[in-house]
Amino acid sequence: MTRMISILFVILTTGLASCSTESASPTESIVPSESISASAPAESEAAGPVGVTVAYQPILSAGPMFVAEDLGYYSERGITNVYTSIRSGVDVLGLMSQGDLDVNAALGAGAAWSNALNSGLNVRAIASRLRYTCSSDAALVVSQQLWDQGLQSTADLEGRTVSVTARGTGRDYWLQLMLEQEGLTEDDLEEVAILSDQDSLTALQTGAIDYAVMVQPFVAHAVLNNIAQVVIPMHELVPDMEIGLYGSSTAFLEREGGDVAANWLAATLLGVRYLQDPANKEEVLDIIAKWTQVERGVLDALYGTDQWAWTSPNGEVDVENINEHNAWFLDNGLVESIPEDQGYDDTALRAALEEVGEVDVSRDCDEVPPFGE
Repeated sequence: MTRMISILFVILTTGLASCSTESASPTESIVPSESISASAPAESEAAGPVGVTVAYQPILSAGPMFVAEDLGYYSERGITNVYTSIRSGVDVLGLMSQGDLDVNAALGAGAAWSNALNSGLNVRAIASRLRYTCSSDAALVVSQQLWDQGLQSTADLEGRTVSVTARGTGRDYWLQLMLEQEGLTEDDLEEVAILSDQDSLTALQTGAIDYAVMVQPFVAHAVLNNIAQVVIPMHELVPDMEIGLYGSSTAFLEREGGDVAANWLAATLLGVRYLQDPANKEEVLDIIAKWTQVERGVLDALYGTDQWAWTSPNGEVDVENINEHNAWFLDNGLVESIPEDQGYDDTALRAALEEVGEVDVSRDCDEVPPFGE
């Protein structure tokens, strides 16, 4: 039977209650942030900017929002974002429901989101933030020592120790899928270790674990420093998975007749498109490096590869895809039911697209090089 290892670690918060199941950036953001107050931002005067409270993580998949902020796309639309760096999008669902948080830019489309909807919270999904089409921001890695010994496949998981950040999360789901595809179960593993990504890096170096399911930029750090190698990127395991969302309170969607939410999303979509244009690479990497404190060399290595975060430049949410993957959470008792619409309200997105227009969303995976090659 699998023996679980739990590592306790101190979590620094930003004034918000934290019960994270995900790893954030290895460093705190250098962008000044304010803790979200107990009340929503006051309405501005007619000629003044509109304040929008935004919870975010300083990670690569938030890049479009960082770009939109620094290029002035929000301010052009009369919006002033007030940012709070958080450890997990789950932590602020209550604040969202109360109307004390406008936008959750760190929301995952997993069990916690389904449970929030099932409990009746006044929250909605308003756009896609991260989709695993031809690329992803996560991978299964194996220690460099074992890689050199020839353990380079998920078939080699048997008898090995694997780390994930928490049970009942997307990473746990991916691990179970990998085992299932190889005709294995968790009982065939030596151990499942519950470790942060930072702790997994250390454990891979010391040999305390053999494999880890990690996200960027930790994967890149491991590969570039010969700590581990990629066995399988997650977009190959779960192609087109709708994994990250922009969420909001229902109150935010109603502010100023819906205009604030529509303008916010229009600015964000422009950020997505600017980021995805290779002509803007240098400026984009400068912006993301500032917000995430990820070393520029790491970002250069990741840019444009199959480990560079991507989402649809039109922002649409694939609800059917979310429900398909959430079936695992239902089967394992982590949710009582799957919300059929996933709380998706595309009203603001449709209004935003009327302003910025729709663009081609197709990707040719053959044109996306593997990270590290």
